[in-house]
Amino acid sequence: MYETVKQIDETDKKTRQILDLLNYRGKKEVEKRDNKTEPLKWPPNKLENEDMLKDEVIKIKDPKSPWCIHDYGKDHAYTIQNECRGKVFIINNVHFDGLLQNRDASNMDAENLTSLFSELHFTVFQEQDLTAKGMQSFLQNSAEQLQKDEISAECVILIIMSHGVGTKVFGVDCLLVEIKELTDCFSTANCDSLHGKPRLVFIQACRSGKQINHFKT
Repeated sequence: MYETVKQIDETDKKTRQILDLLNYRGKKEVEKRDNKTEPLKWPPNKLENEDMLKDEVIKIKDPKSPWCIHDYGKDHAYTIQNECRGKVFIINNVHFDGLLQNRDASNMDAENLTSLFSELHFTVFQEQDLTAKGMQSFLQNSAEQLQKDEISAECVILIIMSHGVGTKVFGVDCLLVEIKELTDCFSTANCDSLHGKPRLVFIQACRSGKQINHFKT
């Protein structure tokens, strides 16, 4: 916008262009505030949540065009509207056997993540200091539970915090497991109750091929 105005030579035309831009921007900001799918504060209260769900149009701000808001129907977005928005599974490996260094700092990350997702109406399950096999068992059992109660989660988030190398992460027994083996627990093939539902995975671990930085001195 600045470059567009700068190229105008005549002062009157430049002034009119600035006013037009401000007017356009102001209208879009009003649209955003009137968007019922965006609560005034999070989490929304029960009445506001019901009002949001009645709105058939979802307005999404296009990051490539800062002042342009596009309208999308509900068929373009995942439906996450239950009182419990979804389930979060956190694996926080801190104390390691053998030569791997402990990761005490990640306790604060796990605490903050639990607080954040609880405020966002997610149910959080956290396990600490799991072996390679223990990580697999925890996620397999969690997926089996989701199968038994199909409506228990509209979204699943998996967060793994540990040491890692390449495409693998360490259990506290210093054994490696492929990340894909862990995420596959929530695949549609292994947990078809999650079909059509969003699944997010976050990994906090090194991926370098050099493991020397993990070792105790």
